[in-house]
Amino acid sequence: MTKTKQPSRLARELVEMTGAQRRLGLMDEVAFQKITARHLEENALPTAEPITAAAVREKTHLSQAAFARYLNMTRGYVSHLERA
Repeated sequence: MTKTKQPSRLARELVEMTGAQRRLGLMDEVAFQKITARHLEENALPTAEPITAAAVREKTHLSQAAFARYLNMTRGYVSHLERA
């Protein structure tokens, strides 16, 4: 069984204070997210599934050459990314 580290009292107070500032319009969303991300436990933040270069290219319906040109890369580099 792994033990999850709880945020310290100071961290909880900081998150509460910045949340109030955000609700009052004294702090924008970007600044609020930067502060809370640093002080909350690691597992509390949402994570996205990793994406692959091949998945992105296939979703855009582009060949490796066209995708590479769009990203200003070589076709060989895109091929390398897809194999990695």
